[in-house]
Amino acid sequence: MNSIEKYAEWIEMQQNHLKEFSTLFNSLSENQSLSSHQQWISNQHNLISKFNDLVSQFPIVVSSSSSTNNNNNNVKKIQKNLKKQAKITQNSSTNDESNNGNCENKVEGKGVNEKEEDNKMKGKKKKEFRFEDYSQRRIAFQMVYLGWNYKGLVCQKDVDETIEEKLFLALEKLKLIKSRDECQYSRSGRTDKGVSATGQVIAFNIRSSLREARGTVSIGSKYESLEDKKNELKEEVEMDWIRMINQNLPPEIRLISWSPVSSDFDARFNTSRRVYKYFFPKQNMNIERMKEGAQKFIGEHDFRNFCKMDVVNVDHFMRRIDTFVVNPFDEGNKEGEEAVYCITIEGSAFLWHQVRCMVSILFLIGQELEEPSLVEALLDVSSNPNKPNYLMAEEIPLVLWKCEYQDLEWNLPIPTTFSALVSHFKDIKMDFVIKNSITSLALSHIKSLQSPGVDYESKKRGHYIPILERDRQGSFEDKRQQLTGSKRIRFEKKKEKSAEYSQKAE
Repeated sequence: MNSIEKYAEWIEMQQNHLKEFSTLFNSLSENQSLSSHQQWISNQHNLISKFNDLVSQFPIVVSSSSSTNNNNNNVKKIQKNLKKQAKITQNSSTNDESNNGNCENKVEGKGVNEKEEDNKMKGKKKKEFRFEDYSQRRIAFQMVYLGWNYKGLVCQKDVDETIEEKLFLALEKLKLIKSRDECQYSRSGRTDKGVSATGQVIAFNIRSSLREARGTVSIGSKYESLEDKKNELKEEVEMDWIRMINQNLPPEIRLISWSPVSSDFDARFNTSRRVYKYFFPKQNMNIERMKEGAQKFIGEHDFRNFCKMDVVNVDHFMRRIDTFVVNPFDEGNKEGEEAVYCITIEGSAFLWHQVRCMVSILFLIGQELEEPSLVEALLDVSSNPNKPNYLMAEEIPLVLWKCEYQDLEWNLPIPTTFSALVSHFKDIKMDFVIKNSITSLALSHIKSLQSPGVDYESKKRGHYIPILERDRQGSFEDKRQQLTGSKRIRFEKKKEKSAEYSQKAE
């Protein structure tokens, strides 16, 4: 018999065994008894042994030819599949022996016990988280945020992408607060779209892992028994709030320290001093004139000409400025087109857009468009009761640097969390350093293309109208009389509340 005939005979035998194998395999679903199943396993082992014998003979039988190479490839595939099947069968046999007859209860590939367990899981309700079980503490947090990609700090109706929106999403996700309305939230200062902060302070009631500690405003119901109290006191360790919250915040927002406070603490009204910084490139600014104008802001004044009037909520515009200085941000780089200067302003409280309005007037003085005496003129509200029209300074260079309090001790997070904070902001800084380098490279290349002797950078000044000669806004009294709609309603409600407080005080 030649090679071709032997190959044909082998193929026929293979087909017969495949039919037999298929019949035995299908019988598994028809024979549910343990004995039948064990017989099927035994038959399967025998059949695979026959296959292996035939396959091992095949490479010797077939002669070398172009068609033979293809057959060899097919044989290898068959061998591989048979080995897999043998392994599956072996595992199945082992499981059957260890189950001691459980195969009789197989229904649609799943045992009765497994099905009962599934039914239990389906009917089992997820345990509801109970805030009442945990104690709560009133905690103040220091917060840093880079605000140039956000629409301000405060949550507002129909406004997305605010700092507080991201904060409350994290707090509620972690179940550290039940809701914003119930946690008695307060903030030190409101910052607008694009404004950043390195020392913003917020305060709210937060879930605690301790039964009772400084700042505790409520004790969890799980501590009602004496035994629970003893167990808790064995390990006085508070949750690592800063790590937990920061892991659920965008990279531009981070909490950096915390302090327990009294139950009546308000981050806004308990602030003793706020410090703002405003950054600007020196360029052609006359720094000495700016410093002269800045000194005239110091003291207590009526700043109605240096703010955006909130005629609904604000009744007077007297504020006190303690410090107003203009200094180079980097002492080693005071001159040159890349020299950056910083304005630092300290005071107890500020009006809406007050800092940006003061800086705007100071820039006009630095550009030698106005005299430093303009500050005094605008602070004299008897001579200038109505604010002249002028643009505020840009928002992105403004930073709420720090908020100060009496008797508040800040706790740093644990070393690993603090180290992660430092590394996080180092990475952000390095990212901007690289971007700045790339921008400088692009600028250098563009400048190299300019024609010699042509000044492309000088700007022609348009006609400048002095501030005191410009059109004026309506007075504070006029704006209140002109209130309409929702603003009028809010103002009337405020008046009613003020009247009630006055009566109670009397």
